[in-house]
Amino acid sequence: MPSESSWKLAAPRGSWLWIAGIVLAFALLDGVHTQAGFLAEGNPQSWVQTLRETAIFWLVYAAFIPLVLFIADRFPLDPRRPRNILIHLAAALSFTYLHVVVVAFSVLPWRPASTEWVPLLGRGMRFNFAINFLTYCAIVGAMYGVRLYTQARRRELTTAQLEVSLAAARLEALRAQLNPHFLFNTLNAISVLAMKGQHAAVTDTLARLGDLLRVSLDDTRPHQVPLSDEVEFLDGYLEILRLRFGDRMIVDQSIDNDVLGALVPCMILQPVVENAIVHGISARPGEGRIAIGARRMQDRLVLQVSDNGPGFGASTARGHGIGLRNTRARLEQIYGTAHQLELIDGGEGGAIVRIAIPFVTTGALAMPA
Repeated sequence: MPSESSWKLAAPRGSWLWIAGIVLAFALLDGVHTQAGFLAEGNPQSWVQTLRETAIFWLVYAAFIPLVLFIADRFPLDPRRPRNILIHLAAALSFTYLHVVVVAFSVLPWRPASTEWVPLLGRGMRFNFAINFLTYCAIVGAMYGVRLYTQARRRELTTAQLEVSLAAARLEALRAQLNPHFLFNTLNAISVLAMKGQHAAVTDTLARLGDLLRVSLDDTRPHQVPLSDEVEFLDGYLEILRLRFGDRMIVDQSIDNDVLGALVPCMILQPVVENAIVHGISARPGEGRIAIGARRMQDRLVLQVSDNGPGFGASTARGHGIGLRNTRARLEQIYGTAHQLELIDGGEGGAIVRIAIPFVTTGALAMPA
C-alpha cells in the first residue's frame, strides 16, 4: 500500500480525470461569465476566442497542480518550521507570476498580430495576482484536507478493528474460562473445598472466577491498561488453575517495578500463558514450570512467557493456535511495525514467547505511524 506521502503519485487515474473535469467546468463557467461581461460592456468578443483563452487560463492551473502538491508534501506547513512557511510563500509568489507569464505567452499567438505581450502581461499581473495566489493556497489546503480526512478514516477503521480484535480476545478468554473441562475441575475443586469446610477458600475461588468473567465481559475496558492491571488479572487466572494442577504448576514472575505503569494491550498475556499451560504443563508429566517476565530495554517494553514443555518444534500447530494468532493480529493493529512477537524454542527444551512493544506510560493509544 502506498504511503500517505506518495498518495498523489499513486493516485488512481480516476482522480486525475476528476481534476481535469473540474478544471474544464471552471473554464466553461469562466468563459460564459467573461463573454457576458464583454456583452454588457458593448464590446462583444468571439465565443471561440473567449472560451479558448479561459481554457488556457485554467489548464495552466491544472498543469501546475502536480508541482504544487510535490512542494506541499516535501515541505509540510508547520509553525515549528518557519523555513517551510517561507518556502511556501516563495512558491506561491512564483506560482502567481509564472502562471501569468505562461498564460500570456500561450494566449498571444491567438490574438491579433498587433497585440504585444507586454500589455497583455501587465493586464494579467493587475487582474490575476490575487486569484493566482489564493489558488495556490487552495490547492495546498485541499491536499491537507484530503490527507486529514484520509487519516481520520484510517483511525476510525483502526479503532473499529481494535474493537473487533478486543472482542475476539475477550471471547477467547471467556471460551477458555467456560471450557467444560476447566469449569468442571474448578467447580469440583470448590466442592472439595466446601466438603473440607474450607469456606474461606471457596469464597475466594468463586470471587476470582467472578472477576475473570467480569473483566472478560466488560465492554468499557480500554484497549490498553497498565501492566499492573494485566498482572492482577493474570494472577487471578493462575490461582484458579492451581486448583487443577496443584503443586505440579510452578509459576515464576520476574517483573521489574519500573514497568508496572507501562501500557499494554488489554488481556495480552492471558492467551500466551494459556498456550504455555495447554501445550507446556499439560503436555508433560511431572512438574511444569512457567516463567513470566517484564523489563524495560531503552524505549521498549519486553514481555516474556516461557515454559518447560516440549517446545514449538514438537508440534507444528502450537504456534498457530487461535490465542497466538489473535495476539499477533492485535499487536499489528495497535503498533504496526513497531512491535516484535517471537516464538522461540528454549535451548534445553520448552518454549518462549517474547513480545516487544513501545514503552508508553501515558493514556494515549500507541497507534500505527
